[in-house]
Amino acid sequence: MKKIIFTAILILQSIFSYCQIIDGIGGIRLGMTTTEVAKVLGKKTLKFKDKYKYELTPTYEISNYVPVKGYYIKSLKLTFFRDSLYRMSNSSGFMDGQTNIGDALTIKYGEPRKEVKSYDSSYRNQYGVVINSGGYWTVYTWNTGSPDIKCTLESKGSSEYRIPSGDFELINQHIANRIWEYRKELEIKWKEKDKIRNEERKSELDGL
Repeated sequence: MKKIIFTAILILQSIFSYCQIIDGIGGIRLGMTTTEVAKVLGKKTLKFKDKYKYELTPTYEISNYVPVKGYYIKSLKLTFFRDSLYRMSNSSGFMDGQTNIGDALTIKYGEPRKEVKSYDSSYRNQYGVVINSGGYWTVYTWNTGSPDIKCTLESKGSSEYRIPSGDFELINQHIANRIWEYRKELEIKWKEKDKIRNEERKSELDGL
């Protein structure tokens, strides 16, 4: 009887974790406006750095985000599109982001899918000798409960017992794809404008 009850509990836990949607970390959720995020952080407003302020997807950075006691994400970047948060990431591009959020996600939402990838690289040293090297990295992907949302952590190397620190990302992939298409449309328009502008300036360069 005890065995049946224990099995039933495990099944219910599995179903519950599967049904939960990962749409944020702590009080910050995807889809929030800048005003709503500022309120969560205890600020009147989010002040964007100049290099991010006027971009299509302005980004706000938190130096050390602690969603719950004992867990942190260093250099967490919050990226917005049309005043809606669509991406949370500490990605540095080198898989050396500092966070222990992977363990928390596993405890709450269940084991992630683990994929080990390898790469080969070569370079020529100062003596002209070609050096061949390579390595591998691990991608952990959690089931978010939504086809539009992707939650991953990429880390150098691998660990059998705990998820190491690395580049974390929670993103609304549907919106990210829309932004990608929108950027392509803008590029086409910019090229057309440049073409027209260059045609208009040709007469100014007759004496060149």
